[in-house]
Amino acid sequence: LFRMSETPGRIRWSGRPQGHDTAAVLAEIGVDADALADLRARGVA
Repeated sequence: LFRMSETPGRIRWSGRPQGHDTAAVLAEIGVDADALADLRARGVA
């Protein structure tokens, strides 16, 4: 976070939670729903 002398800094949005786009990315590279469920069950995705 940068600071300016006359303006207080603040974080308004820290971004999406980790893993938010995992299913979409894996689907894009060809991972099907069953494989994704297996990865999630094993704590990988």
